[in-house]
Amino acid sequence: MKIKMLLGLAGANFSLAPGDTPLDDQFSDKEAQRLVDAGLAEWVKDDESSEVTLALTLDNENLLKELDELRPLATRLEESEARIVVLVGEKDALQQRAEVAERSLAEATERGGVLEGRVAELEKALGDGAADPGKKSKSGAG
Repeated sequence: MKIKMLLGLAGANFSLAPGDTPLDDQFSDKEAQRLVDAGLAEWVKDDESSEVTLALTLDNENLLKELDELRPLATRLEESEARIVVLVGEKDALQQRAEVAERSLAEATERGGVLEGRVAELEKALGDGAADPGKKSKSGAG
């Protein structure tokens, strides 16, 4: 007869999870009896063991299929994460450029205001000179 593990068990070169059925030559009959006596395993009929083995094989096949389906998604995720890092770097560079442009615009606006004030002063001075033609020149040449 075979045994089915009730609890997990691991050794130097094997690992069994609850529900696993060890290979036929994995444990001697004496060792199998000790596992059953210790409550780590239970006896199963050979046909039950085959059903469990078949179910585990099908589960493993399904898990392998799912893993194959997940691999491309994991690759796409890694590529997306790398692209996000690049985009964040580009965003930061654009943000810095925008801040520099904003400061330059503020400086230009300030200089424009100063220039507008000087133009207004010059227009006023020219307007005053046109209203009083006798004051063309202070040098007396006029």
